[in-house]
Amino acid sequence: MSKRMAVRSFWLLSLLCVHVSRAFLLKQDLIHTASQRMTRTPLYATATLKPKSTKSMTAEELKASIKRLAAPTSNGVKASQAQREALDEMIKKLEKMNKVKNTAKSDIVGQGSATWRLVYTDTDSTSSGKLGPFVGEVLQKFDWPQKKYTNFVQLGPDGAILQAALGARWEPVGSDKWNVVFESIAFRILGVEVKKKEFEGAGTWRLTYIDPDMRILYAASSRRPEVEHVYVLEKSS
Repeated sequence: MSKRMAVRSFWLLSLLCVHVSRAFLLKQDLIHTASQRMTRTPLYATATLKPKSTKSMTAEELKASIKRLAAPTSNGVKASQAQREALDEMIKKLEKMNKVKNTAKSDIVGQGSATWRLVYTDTDSTSSGKLGPFVGEVLQKFDWPQKKYTNFVQLGPDGAILQAALGARWEPVGSDKWNVVFESIAFRILGVEVKKKEFEGAGTWRLTYIDPDMRILYAASSRRPEVEHVYVLEKSS
């Protein structure tokens, strides 16, 4: 196959996958919309969705509330200002309950080649799962002995439609930070790898809360270290 034919085939496959993705997600949206209509919360009851006070809540109650409030926001991408404020309040309260002093070196994060799923973030960049008009699932899979991890952003069950994988390594800095260096990025369409290349970039993670099933961190790029975005993740496996 000539280079021109290969390039043409790649773009045709990409366009086909976009149409397949749209059809799949449109179907999911229709199912979700129908479900919402059947279980829509009356306007008078919306005030009960946010706890009246977080002062007396335990860590487990806060984690459950964060997951419940973040669930309909597509990882936070579609969160309203009121939802963001409520989540920010609960996140800060949970951070004060952190029991791990040296979060940067805690092996809780990577026990058993751990995989973590994004619950909420306050950014709408690609790291939130946003791929064009779609928002996919975001997973982090760790290779703890090698101090490496891979961020997956995927559409469809287990990334069956589209998957982007960003590989990185880290080094602890002080008691609560990691220096993160990105190494590679790869794309799969319908389960077939179509592109993989080296990827240059770096940043920091500030780790503010860790327990066996939830993490909170603030990430910043090396280009704009003064701008941090919060990420809340739950243990997936």
